Amino acid sequence: MSWRSASLHWSAVTAPTSRLRLAFFSPLPPQRTGIAEYSYELLPYLEQLADLTLFTDDPAQVQDILRARYTILPTNAYPQQRFAFDLPIYQIGNASFHASIYDTALRYPGIAVLHDYYLHHLIAAMTVAKGENARYQREMGYHGGAKGIMRAAANIRHDKALPLFELPLAARLINSSLGIIVHSRYVRSLIRQEGHRTPIQVAPQPIDIVDPSTECRDTLGWPPDVLIFASIGQLTATKHLDQALRAFAQVVEGFPKARYLIVGEGHPEQQKLQALVRKLKLNELVRFTGYVNDLAALQGWIAASDVVINLRYPTIGETSATALRALAAGKPLIVNDHGWYSELPDEGCWKLQTLDDGELVSAMTRLASEPTMRRNMGGDGRRYIAEHSTGTQAAQAYIRLAEHFMR
Repeated sequence: MSWRSASLHWSAVTAPTSRLRLAFFSPLPPQRTGIAEYSYELLPYLEQLADLTLFTDDPAQVQDILRARYTILPTNAYPQQRFAFDLPIYQIGNASFHASIYDTALRYPGIAVLHDYYLHHLIAAMTVAKGENARYQREMGYHGGAKGIMRAAANIRHDKALPLFELPLAARLINSSLGIIVHSRYVRSLIRQEGHRTPIQVAPQPIDIVDPSTECRDTLGWPPDVLIFASIGQLTATKHLDQALRAFAQVVEGFPKARYLIVGEGHPEQQKLQALVRKLKLNELVRFTGYVNDLAALQGWIAASDVVINLRYPTIGETSATALRALAAGKPLIVNDHGWYSELPDEGCWKLQTLDDGELVSAMTRLASEPTMRRNMGGDGRRYIAEHSTGTQAAQAYIRLAEHFMR
């Protein structure tokens, strides 16, 4: 995979007079996680403001461009190295990629960047999946007291699929950290509602305005005048792609030149969706690309689309880089008016108030029939990203919180 082809700006950013020395913990490319991409895009801006050493589980597997530019050490090397740094920064997401980073953050507190407010999937992977049921009960008890412990025992005893959206299980990390970085006011409010007083900094996701190649559209083999709806990212049940496909089946009756593109992977969800496509007799109108392992290619698929559909319910406090990349590429966006998605600009997004198929059909039909609306929404989305979600803004937010503790 070639991350060199991704558009990054290594331009100068005004630096503080005294540079901080930061230990930066994260999955890194080519690991299959959006947080690896996030870190890749943030690092050029953050390195303008601080001296960075990267920590990840397997430095030898990191993309060459990063290994050539940074010192990269294994996560477990930090205890012996920690006095060389002013602060550690931990990228934390709700997946097993972050297990060793999470444990290090508890032992050596610093700034935790919460990409998801709910960490139940991560905690379950670190505990129940390894047969460490007692640790799972302790984590549930930390968040929910005696009721949490009882609920954990019931989950283990009766439920093969743990209720991973039941409790966030982020309390221990929040309480153990010097400070927290989040990417939305929504998550900040959730943390405050839980009674946590840990300092919080809201930082935007770093998204570059790019004009990627449209070659991906040509490879589909569809007529050049088709209108392409697209859903892009990991395929999960919470993204309601089954609803989107049912809505598309109705839309295409009035717009026979409409097509649907699904970019990403996710088993067994992909098999379920492919079965639904066959049931709806949409085989010739829907295309699955599978996993895309190159940021430039991902941007190319976004460029190939005319409308991006990015549904999500329930939310675990995530922000969607795909949604932001769609806005950056000038694509009108359809989302659920829920969680962080409610903070997106009304001018660039069509926000669904319900999970009703009919409302989605209406949105898709309107956008399919009004090219001027699509252009206007796309322009508004690009302006929003340029004003509110730059790499410089993200890096400066990191440094503000770090300098707060150094003072």
